[in-house]
Amino acid sequence: MIAKSVFLSILILQTVGCATTGKECTPPVPPSDKVSELIVYRPSIRYSSNYDAPISIDDCIVGWLEDGAFIRYKIAAGTHKVHAEKRFLAAGGDAEISTAFALGETVYVRYALLPAGLLLIEGGKAGFAVTDKISAEKELPALRDLAPAKN
Repeated sequence: MIAKSVFLSILILQTVGCATTGKECTPPVPPSDKVSELIVYRPSIRYSSNYDAPISIDDCIVGWLEDGAFIRYKIAAGTHKVHAEKRFLAAGGDAEISTAFALGETVYVRYALLPAGLLLIEGGKAGFAVTDKISAEKELPALRDLAPAKN
């Protein structure tokens, strides 16, 4: 009986541990004459590699960002909210940024995860930060090979 209870508890915790509060949906694709581009990237850091962060744009989950990867998304010009959710019992944390997208502009947003104890050592680099193309390509060389977005 105890073994069944332990197994059931583990199963429930694993299921809840992957739960998010957002919904998976697709933000509307803007007309080609009103497009901007969002690239959310995550540098490869050895101590956060087991956590895939659910990334949402304006409350729609558009993908799961792995360590050393990026999400590229066409977005309408204007101000949008980008959010990474913390899953229940997962390392890492909630992060959110609201940024303006000019018509035809590509915005690079860096997402970094750090365990709480390393925040002070690393200078508090957890969460989102808008960055420039050169810095993004330096941190994640895979971004150098991106072809320009097609409208």
